[in-house]
Amino acid sequence: MCVAFDASLEQAIAKFSAAIDGEIDSTSAIHQLRIHAKQMRYTLDLYKDDRPARMKLRKAIKSLQERLGAFNDVAGASGRFMAWAKAAKKPKTSRQLKKLAKAHQRQAKKLKREFFRWWPREREQLQLLLNAAKTS
Repeated sequence: MCVAFDASLEQAIAKFSAAIDGEIDSTSAIHQLRIHAKQMRYTLDLYKDDRPARMKLRKAIKSLQERLGAFNDVAGASGRFMAWAKAAKKPKTSRQLKKLAKAHQRQAKKLKREFFRWWPREREQLQLLLNAAKTS
């Protein structure tokens, strides 16, 4: 691998490591983590690095992205349904959209709770993988 890539990867690892060490306690913090995970994965994908430690890291980040993406999609849909409900001209349409928004809000809360139960172990695993990726 070239020196420029190694420097770029080290920088991405440091940035992602700081992101996962940060306080993940809100929807916006989850969204920021998603952005950092995406950047880290793109860095790994860019160079198709096939070292085992980096492949494991990529797989773990992909799993994290899928979980974060599912939450983001449901939370975002809830907000869109509520906005459409407020803008709807027909009361029946507004009620139906509000029902959809509330269902998505419940699903988002569930996914968020599941994330917070899952995250402490995953954070620890990601740190180990990041350390291994740095040294491989």
